[in-house]
Amino acid sequence: MSCKLSPLATKLSKMLRRDEGIKPTPDGWFEAYSDKEGITVAGHYIRDTNIVNALKICGGSCMLLSQEAVDLLLYFDMGEAIQTASRIFNNWKTLSEPRQLALANFCYNLGFNRVMKFTEMIKAISREDWTRAADELRFVNGLTKTKPSGYSVDVGKRCEEVATILETGVYNEEEHTT
Repeated sequence: MSCKLSPLATKLSKMLRRDEGIKPTPDGWFEAYSDKEGITVAGHYIRDTNIVNALKICGGSCMLLSQEAVDLLLYFDMGEAIQTASRIFNNWKTLSEPRQLALANFCYNLGFNRVMKFTEMIKAISREDWTRAADELRFVNGLTKTKPSGYSVDVGKRCEEVATILETGVYNEEEHTT
């Protein structure tokens, strides 16, 4: 079974596989397990309650998933991220594909509640003030630019990529393959 993805979803899938470190075991399976913080992962954070509950039944030990299963979970979670972005950013439909890609990646990584804490960034995006929006990702205060944001500290290169895409409106897949 395969899914036909939109161009945005295809690029987002590649970006997330890289950012989330989705890699199979040597025999081609993906390990689903609860990490040290109790978060269920299989190369990427899993929001699917059936998988989470199955792991609880197994006592949190590892469970193997096929490539197809991991893909379907990723696509479902990507759909949620895109829906989240379209709910938060009132100008979502008019944004360029690279900016939609950056915001969907950001929403995938943080989820609705944490993204909503970036109030100044959300305001900047609604004004299409891309430099300010990027600075609000990079710094605790995008005006003073004195202290890196928690997001920047936590994800480093990923934050810089998302901020740069927002700022420039350009995403070159070849530049972002590693």
